[in-house]
Amino acid sequence: MPSSIRLAVFLLFCYAFSFFIRLFITTGVQAQRQWRERRDHLATLELPANLDQLSPEKQCIWVKKQHRKLARKWHPDKYRGNPERGSRKMREVSESKKVLSDRFKCK
Repeated sequence: MPSSIRLAVFLLFCYAFSFFIRLFITTGVQAQRQWRERRDHLATLELPANLDQLSPEKQCIWVKKQHRKLARKWHPDKYRGNPERGSRKMREVSESKKVLSDRFKCK
């Protein structure tokens, strides 16, 4: 087989390989982003489903109360199970509080 054909096959293989690597990396990042956006923050903080029907002050009180309760439960220093799980759950709870505080315009 002539060297020019070998070179063409090699370049085609390199291009296909780099395409698939980029495809897998970007889909992984996109999946993580979509998972973060679709996360149910009300369920993370164990808030009632009818929270939107309450007054804004009571919504903020509920969010703060549940955050405090779950922060005590999942704090890495207090949680007796897997410390990685405790820190992950604590980050989720803190992120949910931040998102819901912004949504309900809490102080």
